[in-house]
Amino acid sequence: MEHISVLLNEVIDFFQYLDLPEDKIVADFTLGGGGHSEAILQRFKNVKIVAFDKDQFAIDYSQKRLEAYKDRIQFIHSDFSNFDDFIDYKFDGAILDLGISSFHIDDKSRGFSFDSDEPLDMRMDRSDASLSAADIVNNYKFAELQRIFKEFGEISRPNKVVNAIIDYRRSKRVETCRELSEIIRKNFFSNNRKINVATKFFQAIRIAVNDELGCIEKFLSKIFDFMNVGSRLQIISFHSLEDRIVKNSFKYQAADCVCPISVMRCCCNKVKKINILTKKPISPSESEIGRNKRSRSAKLRVAEIIV
Repeated sequence: MEHISVLLNEVIDFFQYLDLPEDKIVADFTLGGGGHSEAILQRFKNVKIVAFDKDQFAIDYSQKRLEAYKDRIQFIHSDFSNFDDFIDYKFDGAILDLGISSFHIDDKSRGFSFDSDEPLDMRMDRSDASLSAADIVNNYKFAELQRIFKEFGEISRPNKVVNAIIDYRRSKRVETCRELSEIIRKNFFSNNRKINVATKFFQAIRIAVNDELGCIEKFLSKIFDFMNVGSRLQIISFHSLEDRIVKNSFKYQAADCVCPISVMRCCCNKVKKINILTKKPISPSESEIGRNKRSRSAKLRVAEIIV
């Protein structure tokens, strides 16, 4: 399946302030298939893009797709949370799309797919040899697996699946995605027939493998200092854990005081850095969901930098 960028029209609408004669620099922190970058380059003739992705395949694919704009785009092979290792200037706009790329789902060799007989992997960056899904499933103890499924998958009762995994690996390793999916299917019941019962378990393992939540928190701890006044930061999340981190970060940056209620006078010296432009996150339209079912859980939050 071709990777389809979500909420594309909405992202462009929030970037309309870039339609100026002066040169501007926009960061695409999760390049993926290059859809957001391509739309921005097409719409805003004076914009240059710095594009990050930790997956070399995404870089190679997008370099070919965006060949016509090669003078206006720079590609950097890196996780978005490490962006400040590569730049020493401020951005005039930024987009962070936290969705897993269709490349990862559809390429069964990447080890994300439930019905794949390929080895469990789930690394976004295959050059990173530190940890794979197979390492977690086959080596982590009961308490560690339980924590991952509860915390990252928001699964309230994962114990039967955890015990089944441990029982299974006493005789052999859990090697493939299909093996793990079958263990889950046989030991977990869900009333939600619309999604595969393995979905949240696979999500939890993927988040742990790639330290996804830690990367978001690291990114949000510094990005606001790399944005010019008047610029906008747009973040698209796909599940509640991501969205909660973004929401709380925006709320904190939009506050001019974070003192406890018990304090009579403000003493925190907090500086309000942003205005939140989306009081409620923007979701895809029904027509977009009809064209791209993978967009259905997307949420867009936008902040404007004011200092």
